[in-house]
Amino acid sequence: MDMAVGRLLREARRQAGLGRKKLALALGISIPSLQKYENGNARMTPERLAAAARVLDLPMSYFFQDIPRPAARSGVAGPYTADELQVIRCYRAIDDLELRKEVRRLLAGLGAAPGLELLRLPTSISRQG
Repeated sequence: MDMAVGRLLREARRQAGLGRKKLALALGISIPSLQKYENGNARMTPERLAAAARVLDLPMSYFFQDIPRPAARSGVAGPYTADELQVIRCYRAIDDLELRKEVRRLLAGLGAAPGLELLRLPTSISRQG
C-alpha cells in the first residue's frame, strides 16, 4: 500500500506542477523524506497525508484509489481519477448556475450516462460530424 500511495503522491505532485523541493517545504519535511514516501520506502502518517492532500487540493481518498471499494448507491464507484477530479474542480469554479446546468447537459449528451436525461445540445456546442 505504501508504494501505491507514494506513486499517487508523485503523480499528484507532478500534475500540480510542484517540484519535490516545493512540496517538501510545504509539508515541513526534507526532500529525501519526500522521496522515501514517493518511492514507497516509508509510510506517511495520516496527518502528513492529510497535509499533502490539502497542499495538492485533493481529497484524502485520492491516495487510496487503488483499494477496491463497493460501488456507491449512485452506481458510480469512487474514488476518482486525477482527470475526474480536474473536471469536478473546473465545474465548481463556475459561479453561474445556468452555465452549470448547460455543462451538465453537455456532459450528459456526450457521455450518454445511464440514468441521466439526454438533452439536445445547444447548436453552438454540438459535435461536428
